[in-house]
Amino acid sequence: MNTRVEEAEERIKDAETRIQTNEEAVTEMLKLHIEMDAKLTDLEGRSRRENIRIHGVKEGSEDDAPSMVDFVERLLRHKLELPESAEVRVERAHQALMPKPPPNAAPRSIVAKMASYRTKEEILKLAWQKRGFEYLGNKVNLDHDYAPEVLKQRKKYAEVKSVLKEKKILFQTPFPSKMRVFYPEWPVLYGSVEEATSDLAKRGFPGTAGRSAAEITSAYVTILKKERDMCHSIFWVDNCSAQNKNWCLLSSLICLGNGNTTSMEDITLKYFEKGHTFMSADSFHHGVEQEMRNRPGGVVYDFEDFVSVVLSSNSKKVEVVELKNVDVLNWKDGHSSVKTKKAPNLSKMAVIQLRCGSRSLFFKLTNADAHFTELDFPRAKFELKEPSVLRPHDQKIEEAKKDDIIKKLSFYALKQESFLVFTAC
Repeated sequence: MNTRVEEAEERIKDAETRIQTNEEAVTEMLKLHIEMDAKLTDLEGRSRRENIRIHGVKEGSEDDAPSMVDFVERLLRHKLELPESAEVRVERAHQALMPKPPPNAAPRSIVAKMASYRTKEEILKLAWQKRGFEYLGNKVNLDHDYAPEVLKQRKKYAEVKSVLKEKKILFQTPFPSKMRVFYPEWPVLYGSVEEATSDLAKRGFPGTAGRSAAEITSAYVTILKKERDMCHSIFWVDNCSAQNKNWCLLSSLICLGNGNTTSMEDITLKYFEKGHTFMSADSFHHGVEQEMRNRPGGVVYDFEDFVSVVLSSNSKKVEVVELKNVDVLNWKDGHSSVKTKKAPNLSKMAVIQLRCGSRSLFFKLTNADAHFTELDFPRAKFELKEPSVLRPHDQKIEEAKKDDIIKKLSFYALKQESFLVFTAC
């Protein structure tokens, strides 16, 4: 008996050693894969260095030209008002490799490879100075021809760019996916959209706070912690990728399921199909709007007033859970791009389930599917623990906006002796 136990222990020890060796090898392979993926993206970007992407040219505009190359050369020379001596030599040109769009849809872009990088840069600089041009009634813009992965990362800055343009603050987007903002005091370089959004929110820019994945995720976590004794939790949610279908949310729910703050055995997210016309939340929001209109003057003055409105709405069958600063945690996206590369896109998943004690998510592509498919998505070194508070203090508003409010309040204070004005930094 002792001999058999010793043999079993030895075999278990050998198996554990092999497993550990395999895990270390897989981790190194994943690192190498990520590095190679980054190098491939870099090489693809370098192969496009002489390319120009032309957006907005109507479909069929080149039909009267001998070739697409001749059409692009004439278009650039004429619309950018280039002198005859200027070199505008296009080696190749074609429309984006996608099906021809219907008549009322946006036209495909045109990709043109210039003869030299210097020519391409000069043409882009001139086009940007002119802020594009009109052609056959369409606004035409020129840009670099970015690799798909780089373009995907740069598109994430759309909201930040919108806010900066509104405030007339200059910015640049250095390659591959960074942002340099020229504030009045000094320029700041951001390495990611999360970093840019967080800093702009701290500076009091409206439209940048309250939109990050970490803040939306914190709302889910706060509700689940409140219902910590519930074993099975199901959310019926809108099919919105930015809010309800993102890796930050799923990573945080994995952390919650593997922690000791709740008794959850599983958390299921069920997404409405695209094109749905009604949700029970719609009638709830209608009830809140009605209660707001019933207030004196239809005015809600502050957050406490809004909480009171919600509590009084829908026949007072409402429970309000307030999200405080201490509840908003700095949740991070923990997914591995290598592990999820061959998996279906999140937008295709109809049901997603997270289970206690598991680092995987389980998904269905349709609500009719009988079984879940497992996807191990977190990075090997992603820690399943609760992060720190994202924003310990209330956010400030812009100085100009604060001064304007104080000026208006001061005017009313002169009219009414009992009116008090409080200012705070």
